[in-house]
Amino acid sequence: MKVAYLGIGAMGAGIAKNILKAGFDLSIWNRTQTEESLAWQNAVRLAGEGAVLCENWQDAVRDAEIVGMCLTNDQAVTEMCRDLLEELPPGTVVFHNSTISPGASREIAETYRDKGIGFLDAPVSGGPAGAEAGTLAVMVGGSPEDFEQAKPVLEAFSGTRRLMGPSGSGSVTKLINQMMTGMNQAVACEALYVARETGLDMENLYDILTNAWAKSEMFDRSFLDILKKGDFHTGAWLRNMAKDMGLIRKMVSEMGARLDVTEHTAARYQRAMEMGLSEEDIAAIIRVIELENALSE
Repeated sequence: MKVAYLGIGAMGAGIAKNILKAGFDLSIWNRTQTEESLAWQNAVRLAGEGAVLCENWQDAVRDAEIVGMCLTNDQAVTEMCRDLLEELPPGTVVFHNSTISPGASREIAETYRDKGIGFLDAPVSGGPAGAEAGTLAVMVGGSPEDFEQAKPVLEAFSGTRRLMGPSGSGSVTKLINQMMTGMNQAVACEALYVARETGLDMENLYDILTNAWAKSEMFDRSFLDILKKGDFHTGAWLRNMAKDMGLIRKMVSEMGARLDVTEHTAARYQRAMEMGLSEEDIAAIIRVIELENALSE
């Protein structure tokens, strides 16, 4: 089976690598093709491992039965899918691993359905480390038939994959995941701020909380990978979480719901963006907490 994958960034690189490792005939393409681009460096490295690196997306998708992509936002995915529509034959299945709005996923799927092309919204969770390890959680929206056709490829880079419902359901699931992740990260940083300011032994705190109800993935990563090491450049960029929280705000508004904790958390990530923290890890939200408290003194 020939597979094409478009977008070889922090997440796409690991996804594409595992598709290649699974034995698929893989062609790859990345929009930015300069030596300074980390995504392009990823693509060149994959070419050295056996992927076919194409200068244009048309060459990448030619004769592909399955086309995947991991792009930045609604606009990028929508534009790419619109271009693909003119090139792909009926029977092809396209999936995206991006976090975009449910509405955008539904609109693309409807357009593709009219052309006899399958489409799955298949956003992922697990970060660059999960992509590299091939253990991502994949949340899929679309038809059971398209899911079954793409399943061997999805299995190559995931530990868990579930068909959540019709088109858009994968995107809704991912936004729910991001709601919980963003809030969990923010409250973990608040807790660590309190612990630090009150002089608690941080190692003892970690040992206790990881064996109590407070244990969480975001607390683990914040303490061990970010705050303890002082490394806020992990690839889990705050700008992506800020973008996702904006999508969540929009979804909640369209539902006519009121979710105060979600709203407060979204505003805090936006404040982090205004502070110039866009390229730092999402745990850099602790700097917003520090600033808020410094201003209140």
